[in-house]
Amino acid sequence: MALSKHAIDTVKATAPAVAPHVQEITTLFYKKMLGRHPELYQFFNKAGQRTKRQPRALADAVLAYAGNIENLGVLGPAVERMAMKHCALQVKPEHYGIVHDNLMEAIGETLGDAVTEDVAAGWSEAVNALAGILINHEAGLYEAAAQREGGWSGWRKFAIAERTKHNDSVSTISFKAIDGYDGGFDFTPGMYLTVDAGLKD
Repeated sequence: MALSKHAIDTVKATAPAVAPHVQEITTLFYKKMLGRHPELYQFFNKAGQRTKRQPRALADAVLAYAGNIENLGVLGPAVERMAMKHCALQVKPEHYGIVHDNLMEAIGETLGDAVTEDVAAGWSEAVNALAGILINHEAGLYEAAAQREGGWSGWRKFAIAERTKHNDSVSTISFKAIDGYDGGFDFTPGMYLTVDAGLKD
């Protein structure tokens, strides 16, 4: 959806005030969201949480979004990479509401009285607009993945067909689909892929 002038003006006017506190905001955001929804840990690298790398990455993304709020086209490559990662992890539209609510709460708690009702409305619209962009783009990626040769949408079960050990640290592992499919698989070099091996922490 297109951002309203009010949302654009609000983000532009308040971005300088948000910038010095943005990593504090994103750190609190993850604490809140993952504390309430531990099932979402599956989407994040826990080492990234411990080292604060994930909050820093989100902080950079927030600042890039705010800094280009009038020209979101320049963020196209970043949005593409983000959407591809989300699809590999099976992020769904319902997850974006959780992100919105916890991020807005973190902004309010961190910035306090500076977040007036008007400011909150502007940032809320901006966050939801970015969510809409990602949801729509990811829907297309999910559909395209399902239409590829050997493609599918969602999770699919495979079994190890062959394992070749090259040395003490490198092995090649081949998989086969347990649904009986024995054809080829169309893929893009460098594409993201998630493997759930059923391992517990």
